[in-house]
Amino acid sequence: MTRSLCVPLLCALFSLPTHAGSVEFAQWIPWSFLSQEMKKKELFVQETEPSVRLNLGELKPELKNVELEVAGALDQLEFTNQSVSLSAEAGLTLILGEIKVDQMIVREFGGNVLQVQIKANCGRATISLPHIFLDSLFAMKAENKYLPSLHDLNIQIPDGSWSVSPIRCSGLSGIGAEIETTLNQSLKNPAVFTSLIKDWVSPLLDEWIRNQWLSVNSSEGQWAGLTIDPPNDKGFLVRGNISLTGNDEVFLPENFGENIQSPTPRFYLSRAGFQTLIQDRLRSLLPKMYDLRENDSFRKLLKSRIMQYLVWPDLRRFNSSTPFVLKNDPNSLLLSLAQDQAGWKADLSGRGSLMTVIGGSPIDYIVYSMSLNLPVKMELKSGDLYFSTGKATAKLAWSFSYFYQLIYKPDNRIPLSLLTNALSGIASDRKEKVALPQFSTGNRDYMLSNLRTEDQLVTMDWL
Repeated sequence: MTRSLCVPLLCALFSLPTHAGSVEFAQWIPWSFLSQEMKKKELFVQETEPSVRLNLGELKPELKNVELEVAGALDQLEFTNQSVSLSAEAGLTLILGEIKVDQMIVREFGGNVLQVQIKANCGRATISLPHIFLDSLFAMKAENKYLPSLHDLNIQIPDGSWSVSPIRCSGLSGIGAEIETTLNQSLKNPAVFTSLIKDWVSPLLDEWIRNQWLSVNSSEGQWAGLTIDPPNDKGFLVRGNISLTGNDEVFLPENFGENIQSPTPRFYLSRAGFQTLIQDRLRSLLPKMYDLRENDSFRKLLKSRIMQYLVWPDLRRFNSSTPFVLKNDPNSLLLSLAQDQAGWKADLSGRGSLMTVIGGSPIDYIVYSMSLNLPVKMELKSGDLYFSTGKATAKLAWSFSYFYQLIYKPDNRIPLSLLTNALSGIASDRKEKVALPQFSTGNRDYMLSNLRTEDQLVTMDWL
């Protein structure tokens, strides 16, 4: 399967610290959808140049603090797997903060050729073009990571649409009226600025279309290592990774993406990746340590020697303040998820131990392996995935630890139900949120909905 390199622009925006493991996701963006949404957004670019030198024949004024603004609507936006064509009608405004003239000019007076030093400061001027037409072509190439890059730009300025506010200058000598007239007449000619405007607008269009192209973000953080697959004639795939607390690395199937033709944007995880993601969040949800004294039944048992004699004789070795801590091994937790008409259910298995303290030193008292069966409810809300567990049922295989049994030779009678109820209680009625990518384009933010499984994939729709 082809993998593109990390897109520099997106990686810079969405970089994250390194994480232990990850689950790969993909977002399918059809061309028709992207074009439709981007056309809803106004084309708007701005630029400021601190200094620009013009060549107006004899006169070479310096323009200070030149502001360019282009705003308009897209008439046409078409995508292919190799290019993007964009046409727009827009208004253009040029604001010249100051015009300075400081140069030598040559004049003939009475048969003599004289060099005249002129200095002038001309005030603020505004050049308005209410209607211009932009036709541009962007190329998408592998060496540019399939981001659109401006290939050609044509700017059309209709006759008579160019207007310049009056220019007034100070500090001129007797030829001041002539200089002022030259400036006014020259700046009314669009050809003076056409190439300059094109040079300014070109990189701004590049930046604008990339900003509209795709943004991925989340209130919970950012998404690392985004890549774009080679586009096809229907759209393109953006891939990224959801970080895990564990060390698992789960990818989408090797042949994924070959036959995607959905007319709407869609989000994909592999079934194995979805299961790993929920497993990872369950691992973080379940407490790694749980003081068994928080369990009412066990706390009462610690305070009653008679009850200990009847149901857990070995507890008579300890006083009522001795800590007993259930410690789960998070790396041993295995999860299988299944979906039925009632929703989802999870089977969770793992190992752990019940630790205590003897002589001031911690020791494994009981070791166990467990299996938990629990219903899981999945819900997509505001673009995030929420899952909650119902009442769990637990099965337990246990023994006293080897060293404890070797040293103390305990009575093997314990109330097994007390431990299973305590362990099932840890997993029951828990809630957790899984932050998922969100994306926006045009004027709208999109969120995920319609969670479903399809073959080896888990899919969601952007709505």
